[in-house]
Amino acid sequence: MRTPDPPGLDPPQARCSATNLFRDADFADLYDSARGRQSVPPSLLAKVMLLQSLEGTSDRETVDRVRRDIGWKIALGLSLQDYGFHPTVLTYFRERLRNSTHPRRIFDRFKEVATQAGLLTRRGIRVLDSTPVLSAVQTQDTRRAWSA
Repeated sequence: MRTPDPPGLDPPQARCSATNLFRDADFADLYDSARGRQSVPPSLLAKVMLLQSLEGTSDRETVDRVRRDIGWKIALGLSLQDYGFHPTVLTYFRERLRNSTHPRRIFDRFKEVATQAGLLTRRGIRVLDSTPVLSAVQTQDTRRAWSA
């Protein structure tokens, strides 16, 4: 049985906006027009690097998740049969970004989209997950139980 989607969430629209977060043209300056770009689209690499940053994974762990994690495949718009790429592709792409005129373009674009979606406020990030709050409450309750 399929669980209903949370109110206000339109999954096709969410996938569409994730797909359109980056375009290959946004990274055209990173590649030589005579030699072209690598076979892995830079828009995909940008989304992978964004997930990598959010999850705090190494390049090898990141590529492993691209290959095996269904959630990552869905977020990246990949088929289940997609094998991914070698970890050094991320290293080369990161180096190209670092040497470009706008090295923080991935995170600046994400910040722009997150602000438009209401996920960021003027004071900072809006809390979307209550796990840290629940953890603090549980710890506080445990301390009270031990002291009583």
